[in-house]
Amino acid sequence: MDLKEWRTPTLDREAGALVARRLFFHVEKAGFYAWALLERATWEPLLNQLGAAPPEAENANQYPSGASFRLWDRYSLDACGPMLVVALRYASETLLPAADAERRSLLARAEACGDGPITLVAKFARGNWYRECIDRLQAVVKRVIEDALEEGIALPPPRRWHRFSNSRLPEKALAIAAGIGAIGRNSLVIARTTSSAPGLPLSSSAVVLGVLTLPFSFEIPPEFRHRQVMPSFSLCGTCQACISACPSGALLGKPRKNMFPSLSGELEERMPAVSGSAGFRRRLCIQHYTATAGELPSAIVQAWSNQLYGCDICLECCPHFNPDTHPVAVPGALGNGKFAAHVLATVDDEGVRALFKGTTLDQRWIEPEALRRNAALTLRKSGT
Repeated sequence: MDLKEWRTPTLDREAGALVARRLFFHVEKAGFYAWALLERATWEPLLNQLGAAPPEAENANQYPSGASFRLWDRYSLDACGPMLVVALRYASETLLPAADAERRSLLARAEACGDGPITLVAKFARGNWYRECIDRLQAVVKRVIEDALEEGIALPPPRRWHRFSNSRLPEKALAIAAGIGAIGRNSLVIARTTSSAPGLPLSSSAVVLGVLTLPFSFEIPPEFRHRQVMPSFSLCGTCQACISACPSGALLGKPRKNMFPSLSGELEERMPAVSGSAGFRRRLCIQHYTATAGELPSAIVQAWSNQLYGCDICLECCPHFNPDTHPVAVPGALGNGKFAAHVLATVDDEGVRALFKGTTLDQRWIEPEALRRNAALTLRKSGT
């Protein structure tokens, strides 16, 4: 069936309450740190304001490139009711998985040892936490469908429940609109836990975000509705550690003006100024450059230390940086993320791709040449 011909079924009040209850139960059992349901009446205008209007929208001519239409179709948003937005804590280190002979040989050469300069993969990328998030959501979907069927409720099959993490959807804006947490001065989400699991910190900025679109509509019971939106920097207090720590001055420490002047009331509260509007200058962010080959701006070269991929300087100094201390096995593990810079600076494209196959760094938009350049820059900065 063509997705455009798919009609989103509607659950009655009792069935909707049961599904919401089972959904939250299995999300917590899957180990997510925070979660919330966001009704279509909230997420659709948010996407519209961020440039993802549906093709039939009155203001669609604002988007001549068609990018917004591709986003709408790409994620089958016509067939989506509420969205479940989740946050998953990641770990600073992950156990290295078994490797084939070629990869084992590369790892033996590339793993940092002795006093030689090392180059680092940022903590969020030392396991493929985006894939882990999607896999856990897939398991949640399967269990919710099974539970509902036992109660005589037939839900759409798993292929209609779409799961995303690190996607083109504005996941950060959706998370804030759902009340999962607040934007910190480092422009990242500080999540507040929803879980009742013992020993969890009340907040954490060491999270990846995910979205699960539900292929049916229902009235969300009050106890399962999104939480109150937290203003930007509301969990930061007077702390400005990330601003002081950023070596390239990418953080401004103050939000810009309201991005959504056409909205009002509660809906306006749920349309937060995020990303580029939250006091963050991408052109001065080291992480922005780690995946793309080419000459680096002089300000970035000057601020560079030993980054191979990503940069978490502004996270490590954050009082809310509370990574998972007991991670389960995750795909694409990279151990402690440390590699010998002199090895990475000389490995060819094929070797780089073999080394990072199945990891967060195994993406078409991450150029092997960029990783070699980053390792070489680490050597140069160390005086080696």
